[in-house]
Amino acid sequence: MNKLLLISLLLISTISIAQTNSIFHVVDKQNGEAIPYANVCIQKVDGGTKKYTITNEKGELELLESEKVELTVSYIGYKTYSKIVNPSDLKKIELEADVFSLEQIVVTGQNKPMLRDSSIYAIKVFDSKLIQQRGAINLADVLKAQPSIKIKQSGSFGSNISILGLGGENVKIMIDGVPIIGRLDGNLDLSQITMENVDHIEVVEGPMSVVYGSNALAGTVNIITKNNKWNKAELIASTYAESPGTFNANLYGSLKKANNIYTISGVRNYFSGTSYDNTRASKWKGSEQNIAELRYAYQAKKATLRFNTKYFNEFMKDKGAVSGAGTPTPYAFDVNFLTKRYSLNGFLEYDHNKKMQTNIQSSISYYDRVMRTVRTDMTNLREVEADSDTTTFINFMTRATFNHTLNSKISYQTGIDLNTETGSAKRITGGTQTIGDYAIFITGKHEFWKGFLIQPGVRYAYNTKFDSPLLYSVNLKVNLIKNLQARASFAKGFRAPTLKELYLDFSHAGYNIKGNSELQPESSHTLNGSLIYNYKNDNTFLFKMELKGYYNKIKDKIDFALVDQTENTQTWMNINRGNVETKGWIADATFDVNSRWSFNTNYARSGITSLFYENDNSQDKYIYSNNFLASVTYKNPTYDYSVRIEYAYKGEEPVDFLEENNLSQFYVESYNDLNITLTKSFWERRLNISLGAKNLFDNQDLAIIEILQNTGTTASLEPQLLSWGRSYFVKMILTLNKH
Repeated sequence: MNKLLLISLLLISTISIAQTNSIFHVVDKQNGEAIPYANVCIQKVDGGTKKYTITNEKGELELLESEKVELTVSYIGYKTYSKIVNPSDLKKIELEADVFSLEQIVVTGQNKPMLRDSSIYAIKVFDSKLIQQRGAINLADVLKAQPSIKIKQSGSFGSNISILGLGGENVKIMIDGVPIIGRLDGNLDLSQITMENVDHIEVVEGPMSVVYGSNALAGTVNIITKNNKWNKAELIASTYAESPGTFNANLYGSLKKANNIYTISGVRNYFSGTSYDNTRASKWKGSEQNIAELRYAYQAKKATLRFNTKYFNEFMKDKGAVSGAGTPTPYAFDVNFLTKRYSLNGFLEYDHNKKMQTNIQSSISYYDRVMRTVRTDMTNLREVEADSDTTTFINFMTRATFNHTLNSKISYQTGIDLNTETGSAKRITGGTQTIGDYAIFITGKHEFWKGFLIQPGVRYAYNTKFDSPLLYSVNLKVNLIKNLQARASFAKGFRAPTLKELYLDFSHAGYNIKGNSELQPESSHTLNGSLIYNYKNDNTFLFKMELKGYYNKIKDKIDFALVDQTENTQTWMNINRGNVETKGWIADATFDVNSRWSFNTNYARSGITSLFYENDNSQDKYIYSNNFLASVTYKNPTYDYSVRIEYAYKGEEPVDFLEENNLSQFYVESYNDLNITLTKSFWERRLNISLGAKNLFDNQDLAIIEILQNTGTTASLEPQLLSWGRSYFVKMILTLNKH
């Protein structure tokens, strides 16, 4: 009996010692203070299941593994710790403060997630902090201040984008790698892409046609959404209000149980609409958006499986002027736009081992837009339908990649990219049209010597309506000297006309849009280059300078043209304009001082082929525009608040309108913009409040000036919308976690 008791005590003592040895502390290297709630990723050396957890309020964590594991520990403001450790030998992990963290992880176009500065592509990252500081509620709000990016507004059709002088039809916009469908005139309405539940945005300015195919010549925008890895339960509620009439609300909840993660979110965005002259017919149309999303993720030993389904609904009313005023039955003709999007997405990430991974994603996307013209009785607001038109698009997409690292210097990625889109509408020629694009691609990365990377790639696609050429690209990255990197890329691009450009007829408010089945695809060559210099003096200051130049040549460029005009109606059609060249350069400088001050300034000069030059070589070949941005951010860690002031100058720029029988050039006037935001955290950063003012110079409409060929005379046209004027906003985010 005594022997049995002694053995039991020894066994308990051994277990206790083993458990004690498995507990480690995460502390600040400089002062030794504990770092609570640090993010921890644990993975077996053989590449088994990744386990995500956090340290407790004392900075402690108990490791249950008995064999060696790869341990990664990260926390905001500190350098990431990653090392293979023996749990029994681990006592303490010291994290080194990194006030000027450059270690942003990117995934767009990569073989696997990696540090941004290690990527062969030059990638801009807009994190959640900047999104909040700008008071951004949609993608246009986030990107509009960038000198290399231009946003054009429309009261009825929202906002669209151009990058490096090329329009939105050449920009691939994705959410978690899944393309968004529902383009109008080749462009996506950025106001429909909301920023709730967004972790960060990755923007590649330059050709990505080999990896992402059509619509990726000018650049790629990938919106990365939040992914709960660390908390057993998470609840986020946010509200946003902006004058003259925006009220938004969002609720996000996530539950992590064993290897399962369940997430649900809902968003309601409301805008009352506004007009400058207090008439009923508002320039900025009122709208209401409702969004719901469900997600499920399962983490197995070597695989992660994710599903999500999303529903988007927008109602927008275009109010008309009142007719019959003073009579017993005044009325107005209004147009109601109802847009719906559904998507069902599946993702599989499988790690064969440390050197081989397979990623598969598949989605079904449904887009439906109804334009209903109604006669509104102004005495009782009763609506009677006068006309209705529905356009429906369905997209099927499957993308699979296989990544293989052969050794420390050579790796490659190969994949398939299958896309089918079907459009149906009474105004689509034939009622229904389908176009398919089925591609295979491969890229290979080779490090010839330390700091010199080259990545060639090719893509072959079969398009069901057009002959698709072999696409190719070459990317280079060179570490010239310490802290100085050079990148360069050369690529061939191809864009087939969309179903809407080919077949959709559309009529609204005195103008007609006609499909053009004779359109030919665009083909292009593009060359980009950049130099990036970083200098960091411990935690005292950081200086970063980037210089970038680009040149694009597009053959058979597709542009919108005025092809017929009567007294009351304009008829527009997409046509092949001919050869168009764009070129320009960008300079960007950042200077951070300790943990408090951050200064940024950038300047962009861009040029596009003049319409006059195409018919008269004596004219200047390029028309240039200049854009400038300057910002200063002050952070006070003691009281946990920050202030951001952002100034932008948008220079006069050409508008790409064509008139077949009357060659002319249009310009949009220049303007200045100023925005200020104050952000403050409360209750141990659970509550964040932002107060701000936008468009302090009160910009509204921008004049469009026509320069007549050979005469130099000017004529003013209908102005382009920019903003509803000066506005003020408040945003509150409440985050509750169970660790």
